[in-house]
Amino acid sequence: MIIDNFKKVITEIVLIKDNVLFSDYDDIISQLVNIFSITKSAEGTVYFIGNGGSAGISIHMTSDFLKNGGMRTHSMHDPSVMTCLANDFGYEYVFSKQLEIIAKPNDLLVAISSSGESPNILQAIGGGAESIVKS
Repeated sequence: MIIDNFKKVITEIVLIKDNVLFSDYDDIISQLVNIFSITKSAEGTVYFIGNGGSAGISIHMTSDFLKNGGMRTHSMHDPSVMTCLANDFGYEYVFSKQLEIIAKPNDLLVAISSSGESPNILQAIGGGAESIVKS
């Protein structure tokens, strides 16, 4: 059921990067569905991250994938954890430090960003977590 719901939601979104519409839309959808299926089968955890409005979307997706998809998910947006890590390491590490501590092989990171340039998102994708989780 999660696969069908995920396909439906994704197919309603126009995927645009650098103002160029992806021509291999069906292939991209299939790859995304496959990645989530593999993660679920491997009992991996899905981590969603984002800032501002994207944080709201990621928190919502965390609960949807847990409730509707029966997947292991973990919210990376606990205020006390984020402010602790921001205070001790800097805001650019609020997600990557969490991933370094709790992420395991077969986990999946979904980073949501409208600009694609947020230092904390880039650090989570390219920091120490890259050797642990798929992003």
